[in-house]
Amino acid sequence: MTPLRILFVEDNPLDTELAVRELEKNGYELEWQRVDTEAEFTSRLAHNPPDLVISDHAMPQFSSSEALRCLHNSGLTIPFIVVSQAIGDEEAVKLMRAGAADYLLKDRMA
Repeated sequence: MTPLRILFVEDNPLDTELAVRELEKNGYELEWQRVDTEAEFTSRLAHNPPDLVISDHAMPQFSSSEALRCLHNSGLTIPFIVVSQAIGDEEAVKLMRAGAADYLLKDRMA
């Protein structure tokens, strides 16, 4: 089976590891990378586009809305999923209208 290539936009390495473990526990074979800045994100999109982007909603240097904008500007059509500790319905709807495929709360990753 070909591994699912995921690009995590996440500032917390532990949160990325938890998401990876949850996906692998559910049978996914993964190749993944983690970035937490716009420069790293756009570079990965340009040089090694993933099959899927999973982005934390709020980070000190970058946000899911900025990452989604960068993805659209790249011209790539890659599914984009937002994860967050807490996201309001209004913000979630705004991200979905902007092109996010889905959103999940971090405490409900399973």
